[in-house]
Amino acid sequence: RQALARAVAPGRGRMATASPLAAAAAVSRVARGPVRRLAFVPEPPKRSALCADDALTAAGEKQAGVVERTLVRHTPSFMRVPSISDAKLMPFEMHQVTNEALYILAELGQHDACWERLVRNVMAVDNVDWETACMKVKEIDKTDREFLWLATLPYKVGIFAGLSSSIVCFPLVFHRTTAEAFNEVFVTTDVPDEKDLETAFEVGAWTWNWMEPPLGAVGFMILCMQLVRAQMQNMGWKPYGDWAKACRANRLARMYPQYNEDVIQEFSLTASMCSTARARSARAVEAAAPPDGAGLASRGAFPFSPRASA
Repeated sequence: RQALARAVAPGRGRMATASPLAAAAAVSRVARGPVRRLAFVPEPPKRSALCADDALTAAGEKQAGVVERTLVRHTPSFMRVPSISDAKLMPFEMHQVTNEALYILAELGQHDACWERLVRNVMAVDNVDWETACMKVKEIDKTDREFLWLATLPYKVGIFAGLSSSIVCFPLVFHRTTAEAFNEVFVTTDVPDEKDLETAFEVGAWTWNWMEPPLGAVGFMILCMQLVRAQMQNMGWKPYGDWAKACRANRLARMYPQYNEDVIQEFSLTASMCSTARARSARAVEAAAPPDGAGLASRGAFPFSPRASA
């Protein structure tokens, strides 16, 4: 206690603003219970720099037994706030980001960052300006989406099958007219008496005799496919979606070998498989590009171009 009291005495450190006697009293209070929390306050208190939590009284401390103590350390009341010039320099578009920040965002899977990184790679390799590189990347993006309809065909079939099944399952089970027509064409089982088909639940009890096997088999098949997918991911194998993206990325890298392979593969891997999805830069290029495709920034067509932002 004496050593700690001397350590927090005036002139012995940034923590000290109290007298040795007050510090020794504070240390004595802290010693009665474990110090679990370190609090930083912007301005020094009027009393001791090292004190216990004053919220608990002495009687409360005796009743509580082990109480949580607060160790307060003083720091200078200094906090830097951004200036107007800092606010004006804040980037709002991906092309305004530095190379280091752009690399980090691209590695995190941000497609806009991958787009801008590929633009800068095209600028360095082809020795062209930013506007021309944007048009080149637009061409690369178009090439990347040539066979997208074929790669997404299984997903579209699954969406259509799931929506149609969810719609028709209820009338096939509970609607009498639909169930009788389906039975006459596909099932040909005996129809119960009229008194056994008076309500929708009675119709469901009849139709469930032939609806239960296919529904149970399909549900078990989906469960098994989910199990297979989970085990493939545990082993590092790629399911269909990841495999299709990897094939598309490798194809794009083979078509443009002059550019960095990792950059162009990440550009393809982070791109959406939806045909209508585009990066922000791609949408701006398509909206602002004139028929000849030249001199976009010089004509003021790029509100996000480096010249316009400058």
